[in-house]
Amino acid sequence: WQGVTCKVFQAQLDSASQAERLLAKTTKLALEDRSSGDYPEGLVSDLLSSEALNPHNHGPPQAANLHSIPYPNVLNAMDDAAIQAWRRTVHTTRTRNYLASATFGCDHGMGSSVKLRSELASQCQRHPGCVFLNMSGHAARVSHNNDLVMPILLRSTFCLEPTGDTPSRKGIIDSLVAGCIPVLFSPLQAKLWPWHIGPWEDVSVQLDGPSDSEADIMPRLAAISAREVARLQGNIGRIVERLVYRSPGHPVPGSALEIILEQVRKIALLE
Repeated sequence: WQGVTCKVFQAQLDSASQAERLLAKTTKLALEDRSSGDYPEGLVSDLLSSEALNPHNHGPPQAANLHSIPYPNVLNAMDDAAIQAWRRTVHTTRTRNYLASATFGCDHGMGSSVKLRSELASQCQRHPGCVFLNMSGHAARVSHNNDLVMPILLRSTFCLEPTGDTPSRKGIIDSLVAGCIPVLFSPLQAKLWPWHIGPWEDVSVQLDGPSDSEADIMPRLAAISAREVARLQGNIGRIVERLVYRSPGHPVPGSALEIILEQVRKIALLE
């Protein structure tokens, strides 16, 4: 994809090296919804203008057509039978032993995000119903992350999903796939992946941010009624297939890639 994209953009850029930098910068941030000026540390996600590629320009770049898409997850390339078996096991019959879990590192992110992550990690470690998996350090960020993280998510009712370098993190998608209710800490997180998720209040618990972390959030999560938990879990189960990228050559209507292509088609028709 990078090679193809470089050729598409190269004609509009001063050099191939600018195209390479464009792709390098958007690999992560292109997953965000447009948020210029909203993120307190000045995060910008609109990286598709030649002005944005000027190394001397530190202002917010602009893009007319940047849309966030979900991260890959453990269900990618599974067939219908496997996905339905997962849904029956994970989203209808699983007993969850933990009130909440926190699977993240505290050694990276914007300044307020590091503070938030550290505070949430401390709260989790103090609570008997919460499990904290420290993902700090390079050794934790490797291909076997799923083996470390997924068993915890599958046993948790709520998954704490603080911001990091950007509002999005793969853990949010992993939580949804595992039937764990994401707990979000930034309004920008509720703007992610609109083509695939829909209203975030239907599938998550949303807190306001760092100020909320200063008070212990565990009693707040424990106070959420069983009926509301069941509502959120049921809604999550209904969108799981929308988050799955199917095997190449085997398109399935309503799957992640097909949703993206349909939305791109609609945008092209409008233009």
